[in-house]
Amino acid sequence: MSINNVGSILATEYQYVNYNKKTETGFSRTVEKAAENRQAAKSGTSKWAGDMVVPQPPNYSGFIYDSTISNKSKDEMTMDEYKQWFMNEMSKMPVSGWVRSTCVGGSLTITEECFERMKSDSEWENTVLGMIQKMYSTNGIMGSKMIGFQVIGASPEECYGEGIPVKSPSSNAKDDEESWWEKRRERYEELLEEQVKAAQKNKALAQQAYRSRQLASQQRLQSFFRERFLRFYTRDGEGVI
Repeated sequence: MSINNVGSILATEYQYVNYNKKTETGFSRTVEKAAENRQAAKSGTSKWAGDMVVPQPPNYSGFIYDSTISNKSKDEMTMDEYKQWFMNEMSKMPVSGWVRSTCVGGSLTITEECFERMKSDSEWENTVLGMIQKMYSTNGIMGSKMIGFQVIGASPEECYGEGIPVKSPSSNAKDDEESWWEKRRERYEELLEEQVKAAQKNKALAQQAYRSRQLASQQRLQSFFRERFLRFYTRDGEGVI
């Protein structure tokens, strides 16, 4: 998916996943890694160590920015200062009411590798800021609520996410009878069953083709020996005793 479409993740149920680059296992591991980094940072020398994790919808309560950091160039900033500057820029971005009402949980993770590139690459910095601003300003028709997880890395291929619909309280709709995860598991089982049936069909066809080749080979062999037999034991159309 192109980087220009990443900002519209809410409108597309957070499906800006690059499945060719990231498996679901890889995505889950990235989210877990971010949580581990944040936990490790609590016991370290800096609370800014590791990946930055911002809850969704964004909540910057408790964040205090040292305005003197803005007087420094990016080269003069330490990585901790740069992350504070970046979070301050994020906190200025307006968040639409649609985003706040639709996205009821989750997180936005900006990786350490992303910060390292942004600090030295202003173009990538502007790209990431634009992605986040577009994401926060998304508006649309009110739909199902969801929990969204997004990861922004050091390249477009490392930007991906997952949206998990939240079960509606309505008891009338058929879709409410099963959770999203149950539907996902059932769909996986259906695909697996289809693959097994396809494999069995292919195996049966292969066996049938093999038997046909074997029969044809036997017929050719019998015809060959019959012809040789007739040539050897007959002469001028008369049998030889």
